[in-house]
Amino acid sequence: LSSAGDGKESLPNIKLDLPGKPHYVGYPTMNSICKNLLDHENIQIVLQTRACAQWDESSKKWALTSHGERTPLGQFDWLIGGDRLSGTNNRADLRDAPVDSFKSLVQPIVSVPSLTLMVAFETPLDNVPLDGLLFDQTGQFGALGWAARDT
Repeated sequence: LSSAGDGKESLPNIKLDLPGKPHYVGYPTMNSICKNLLDHENIQIVLQTRACAQWDESSKKWALTSHGERTPLGQFDWLIGGDRLSGTNNRADLRDAPVDSFKSLVQPIVSVPSLTLMVAFETPLDNVPLDGLLFDQTGQFGALGWAARDT
């Protein structure tokens, strides 16, 4: 960080805004967005369960069961896929499912190995004038993608 004497700190070679492209960071923690979206009386959360989906043509609903014991988890009107592997033949439960439009969108996506690191400091980073930033992939930052602070 540097200061030009006007009380404003600046970061060299870093764009502080990206017009037209919002980026969201959960506050006070990274899982806050999902946690609040799921905080509804009609939503039941089943943790530590791998769900397998099967399209039931007669009821026109998705039947979910647990992976190991095949315990019924319910029938649903919608199935939300959050990863590109749900659109590949690696998911045996979805191999014959009627999700062709989803598959055509996610199959071209190439997986990239990634690493996530959380760092805790002894004191809050109050002197950093931003809450998050994206690193330029063509520049000097190498494999760094983004950083966020929640202090």
